[in-house]
Amino acid sequence: MTQLKLPLLALVLSLSACTGGTEPDAPEEGVGPSVVSLPLATLDGAWMVQISVPGIQEQVMSNGPWKAVFDRDYVQAIPAASGDLQARLHAEASVIYRQAALLQAQSIAQSFSPEQRRDSDPEQAVYYYELSQLILGHTGTVMALSDAPDPLQSASKAWSELEGDLSLPSIPAVYTLPAVSPGQVPELPQDAVVELFEQVGDSKMSLADPTATLQLAVWHEAAARSASDKGDAIADALIAPWRLPFEPKLIVEPTELPLEVLFLGTVGSAADMAFLASLGAAGADVPAVVGNFSQRSMVAAAITPCLSAGVLEPQCVIDAAAGVPAPLLQAMSAAGPVSKDHRMYAKGARATVLRGGARVALALGDDRGAALLRINALDHSGDAAADPSFLLSQAAWDAGTRNALRAQELLHTQAQVLPGMASVRVSLDVLHLRVSRDAGPAMPMH
Repeated sequence: MTQLKLPLLALVLSLSACTGGTEPDAPEEGVGPSVVSLPLATLDGAWMVQISVPGIQEQVMSNGPWKAVFDRDYVQAIPAASGDLQARLHAEASVIYRQAALLQAQSIAQSFSPEQRRDSDPEQAVYYYELSQLILGHTGTVMALSDAPDPLQSASKAWSELEGDLSLPSIPAVYTLPAVSPGQVPELPQDAVVELFEQVGDSKMSLADPTATLQLAVWHEAAARSASDKGDAIADALIAPWRLPFEPKLIVEPTELPLEVLFLGTVGSAADMAFLASLGAAGADVPAVVGNFSQRSMVAAAITPCLSAGVLEPQCVIDAAAGVPAPLLQAMSAAGPVSKDHRMYAKGARATVLRGGARVALALGDDRGAALLRINALDHSGDAAADPSFLLSQAAWDAGTRNALRAQELLHTQAQVLPGMASVRVSLDVLHLRVSRDAGPAMPMH
């Protein structure tokens, strides 16, 4: 008879109630017969298997604010963490602010593009639009505002004077933030949100400058690098897959990361992170990247059979993702006694593969396939698989397609993860109001 290990994580974090924990041998949707064959190395390298070795989970959880980590409560977790775990949390915060800035840029671009602009829009709307284009990776210039409150005026002047390739450390730093100090969680400066007069009538429009959000991303990246001796490697590995369109893409070779950097994360290993980062490289040979990582990355291995002649079959990825939990559960059971926690870990891997498949489709230029896989990933991104970075990136995707309502719903779920999300919503609210007005009145129902 299989020995049952005490579900330590469920006890410490009270996760059984949150995730609907079941007995390890009970059937559950999403954990069924395997439809994929995963190389042993990709399973052994996953944190889910490493943490299953007797005594390892207890050792990792003996030091760290793991309840706050699981809840994605960075305001509580960052000050209570130290060393490598604190570096990880700062790096994740940097990624979240990057995706928040992307959401702002997409909202602004869809509100103030030449096709959407209104005669009543504030004069400064042109600045916001041109800045959004830079964030979205398009070439161009930013107008310098001569009639705007500071620091908005200073930000516009600094952006207008930038030359050459942009990168986050070199962006204008005009909003006041505290000196970088690991363990702190600075607020988003209140003066990043301004009320500007519209050009028709005496109405005002609230707008938020993405510059401040980008500064917070820079701040947390710097804090991650200085939080531990391994801070540079941790920051590079975690941030690389999420760099913004205007940033030079950093290709990171898989390196061994401390288990506390991976535990309860939404990818399985450093090889998974490097695989996702490599897909975003300029001119990347996507089939070659998938093949290169197919023996090292669980995500790449699951996707490999679904890629043929440069075409990814989305339904195959959906089926493969549903089959990943079974071999992962087997590997965890082989590593140590069975635990209820195992099922939660395995279910999270399903969402990880779906997100990876969406990135492959996008890198291949298949927007429709990417959208299908992103929506499937969203359906499986609850509980332990609820990754704020992905959810905000999905909100940015939705804003880019003028689906402001779902973007607002997704942003609402992330309102408490870090300071400043209310300011991020300001730009999205402008888009939502514009889309609502364009839709016209609803037909009465009788």
